[in-house]
Amino acid sequence: MDIMNMSVEEIGLIGPFTDLAQEALAAEALIKAKFTNAFGIGKQEVCVYHTESFGEYYGDGYLSIDGVFRYHDNWWGGREYQFRVDADGIYKMLRSCYLKKINKAHLEKEPFECKIENIDHYFRDFIQKLAEKG
Repeated sequence: MDIMNMSVEEIGLIGPFTDLAQEALAAEALIKAKFTNAFGIGKQEVCVYHTESFGEYYGDGYLSIDGVFRYHDNWWGGREYQFRVDADGIYKMLRSCYLKKINKAHLEKEPFECKIENIDHYFRDFIQKLAEKG
């Protein structure tokens, strides 16, 4: 992207996007450090996260051997979303959620099709709990 051709709106996003990129790099490193040896013979996926609220909502996060984070919940008959847990995949998910929250989703080059509101919240909660385990 040529900075001289960026709109003021786009330039204003450079700082937040840089923060999201750093967050994605740190998350990728933590996941690699914690789950490199998590898969045994024949094990393609491990449950790495669970949340529930008031006995009505629950959600589970799974990490696959091929580097995909899949989140599934019970809302609206069950929803699911997945993305790669390399720095680029994490960054794209975080960026898309950020743009949606600030009502600038129209700037997204690739449509973000995620029916789970706050998928970034659940992923960040997973990363925080993972970091706390040391």
